Amino acid sequence: MAWLESHQTLADHPKTRKLARILGISKPTAIGHLHCLWWWALDYADDGDLSRHDAMDIAIGAEWDDDPETLVKGLTQAGFLDETEDGLQIHDWEDYAGKLINRRRANAKRMQDARAAQTSTPKIGGDDTSGTRATHVHGTQRACVERPDQTGPDQPDKTDKGAAAPNYSAEFEEFWSHFPRGKGNKKKTWDQWKRLRPDADLRAVIVERVEAWKKTRQWRDGFVTHAERWLRDRGWEDDLPEGDAQLRVVNGGKPAGDVIDIPDDLFGQERIDYARRVLAERERRHA
Repeated sequence: MAWLESHQTLADHPKTRKLARILGISKPTAIGHLHCLWWWALDYADDGDLSRHDAMDIAIGAEWDDDPETLVKGLTQAGFLDETEDGLQIHDWEDYAGKLINRRRANAKRMQDARAAQTSTPKIGGDDTSGTRATHVHGTQRACVERPDQTGPDQPDKTDKGAAAPNYSAEFEEFWSHFPRGKGNKKKTWDQWKRLRPDADLRAVIVERVEAWKKTRQWRDGFVTHAERWLRDRGWEDDLPEGDAQLRVVNGGKPAGDVIDIPDDLFGQERIDYARRVLAERERRHA
């Protein structure tokens, strides 16, 4: 799991107050958007260089649902983003994520050195592969085992090809077929599925919400929560990004056929209550 430093002085820093004032939001909300942006950068811009990303990418990373250009302008004016000749750069990124970046680089170099040592070390005893290998090679391998890189993003499924494949259920396979390809570790997702033990109604809701999220700009742009995390964190209960999708009403866990347009200024339970009132009014008119 990756991490970055967050100092308590951020709460009352003039830059934080300025950002909140420019964006017209509360200070706690501004702090939340900043941290979302920094966490996103750990995976998609770990050097702090945002020149590869446009304003929409930055807004998605910061969980900002309003105008992306307004956010970028506010971050720049407040001093959280720097304008350089090459593009935008996160201000003082080395101070926030320097330890993580250095650790990743050290891990990468250690692995590279280990591979080089294995390649360059001759076999001992001719073709006898059962002999004892050079001591320094064993030491290198042991270091790699004892100090794995735990700061990087989720790695692809590296399940032993020789091991027996898990006996996935048909219900899980259906869910897996709906989730975006390549976004998750199937075995880890299966473990989460078994812990969840969803019944038929919940399975229907989960699949429907996956399909709804697949229509959002965030998921279409590739910023998809990995399947195992999505199940663990009950992602089907999360609100879709405002203005990006419609809410399908759920009654008693069963998806209804009606799709309701929800005003952008409603959140959480207010959105559900609004949708149910609209649905009830439709039923009354058709009674």
